[in-house]
Amino acid sequence: MPIKKKCVPLLAVCAFCLFAAACTEPLPLYGIWADNLGNTINFGDNGKFNASIKRPGDTVAQNYSGTFTVLQNALTLKDTVHGTQIVTEWDIRGNMLYLNWASDKGALNLTLYKISN
Repeated sequence: MPIKKKCVPLLAVCAFCLFAAACTEPLPLYGIWADNLGNTINFGDNGKFNASIKRPGDTVAQNYSGTFTVLQNALTLKDTVHGTQIVTEWDIRGNMLYLNWASDKGALNLTLYKISN
């Protein structure tokens, strides 16, 4: 059965979408990141995150959990525990993640090391 000329553009679009999906790499943020101060952030490939952040002078770390989105080097964390949103720039150099954790307690510059995928 011959392919109708109307179907050719649709088939081309489908083929391109399959090719593009096959060529995408996983987001480099995925995995568990930590530093020597006990701060950890886990970015899941399902768009969810968990974090434990301890600020200088605090005796206990604050736990955060929710969803995250990435648009180029902008990272948006929507925390469902505290009902807050953190928007920051991020950068990965080697195995180190740099970001600014800004919350109601002020900003904290974090340098985290990837410890697990």
